[in-house]
Amino acid sequence: MRKKSTFAVWVILCVSAAGWGYAGLQILKGSQAEQAVLREWDRRHPVFQDAFLAGASPDRQGNLLPQSGVFETAAVPASSSLAAEARQKEAVLGVLHFPKTDRRVPFFAGIGADILNKGAGLDPHGALPGEPGNSVISGHRDTVFRVLNQTEPGDEIQVETGSGMYTYTVETVEVVRETAAYSFPEEEFSVLRLITCYPFYFVGPAPERFIVTARLSPRRN
Repeated sequence: MRKKSTFAVWVILCVSAAGWGYAGLQILKGSQAEQAVLREWDRRHPVFQDAFLAGASPDRQGNLLPQSGVFETAAVPASSSLAAEARQKEAVLGVLHFPKTDRRVPFFAGIGADILNKGAGLDPHGALPGEPGNSVISGHRDTVFRVLNQTEPGDEIQVETGSGMYTYTVETVEVVRETAAYSFPEEEFSVLRLITCYPFYFVGPAPERFIVTARLSPRRN
C-alpha cells in the first residue's frame, strides 16, 4: 500500500512538473513572438522608438514633446482608416507602454484565441485609442497582462498607434466575477479598459476578471 502511495505521489509530481514546464515553454514562445512584433513595430515607426528611448512623446510632425506632455486629447480623435486597414491585414494596431514597469505590450484587432496567443487584443466593437468612447483591450494574465498586477490608480499608460501617442491616467482597478454581466457605460471622452483573468497566479481557469480603467489625460503645458 505504501509503495502504491509513493508511486501515486511521483506520478502527480511528474504530471505537475510537465504541466509547469509546458506552461513555461509557452510563455517563452509568447515572449519571443512579442519581442519580434515590437521590433517590427519600431522599425515601421522609428519616431516612437526614439521617443521611448528619450523619455518623450512625438507630435504629429515627429517633433518630441516634453515628458509631461501628451500628443492627443479626446477633442482630437484619431483617424479610423488606419484601424480598418490593420483589421483587414491582421497587423499590429499599436503598443501599450507601462512607464512604471517599463513594459511594452503589442495589441492587435480582435479578441480571439489566435490573437491573444501573440499579444493583447482590441475589442473591434469599441473605440480606437485616442477616440471618444471605450477602448477595450484584453490579454492573458500569465503573459502580456501580468503587468496589470502592479498597476494602480494614478499610474500612466501610454498608447502608441499609427495616429500618434496617447497618455492615459489610471482611475480605478477592480475585480469582478467571470459570470458577472458587467458592461461599460457610454463615454463622451476617450477611456481605456484593460481586462485580464484574476487571480494572477491561479492554477487553471481563473474565476474572476481584473479590470483597469484609465482616462485620456488632457494636454499639459
